[in-house]
Amino acid sequence: MKILIILCSTFMLVSCSTSLSDAGRKVIIVQSHEVVKDMEMLGIVEGSSSVTGARIRSGRVYAMNDALNKAAKLGATHFHVQQHSGHYMSWSVGVRGIAYRDKK
Repeated sequence: MKILIILCSTFMLVSCSTSLSDAGRKVIIVQSHEVVKDMEMLGIVEGSSSVTGARIRSGRVYAMNDALNKAAKLGATHFHVQQHSGHYMSWSVGVRGIAYRDKK
């Protein structure tokens, strides 16, 4: 029984965390539309994490990692953050934004 609990706990921790891919690391996070106004818009991207409660800061990082990884798959160079969602007592946290590619 103890082994089953340990395996389930390990699975939950691994499945809740999202690592930043090599391509995701290259995507630049921007807060202002002025930075991306002359770039090619690739689409809306959403990232999420089920890590909340006492570990909500980690959940926000995992959600951003998820969004940056998805933006990278679209070929983005920049990610303009539009919205953060979720709080301490919610089931999940998320980030929503727009992926852009620098035309240079």
